Amino acid sequence: DGLRAHLAAHEYDVALGTQLWQYLGEACQRPVSDWVEPWFKQAGYPLIEVTTLSDGSAVLMQVGRFVQDLTSTQIAFGGKAGGEGADEFASWFVPITYVTSTNEFVRTGEIASTSTFFSVPPERKH
Repeated sequence: DGLRAHLAAHEYDVALGTQLWQYLGEACQRPVSDWVEPWFKQAGYPLIEVTTLSDGSAVLMQVGRFVQDLTSTQIAFGGKAGGEGADEFASWFVPITYVTSTNEFVRTGEIASTSTFFSVPPERKH
């Protein structure tokens, strides 16, 4: 519905990406612009590091940035890209779908900051 409304409103006209995000957000009643903008406004793409606690009770997912060009590869975690004077980077909104070995149900979540902590449901832990 959001795309249809956007196309109807801007038929035979020039439109901006921000206008599309607005129509999509209104249609799904979610902050689409907040999710999409970082993908267009920062270099690289997200690199997700997954760590499980030793007792299996939780998973920590950290978002870093991966950038590669013809001369170098850069991987950074913790909101900083590279060494001295490097630019800070925002995080990406990354939808996550996962299952665990102790729970057959598909779970969904999102990483919308530099790190996210997922708990494994206690009733199914071994």
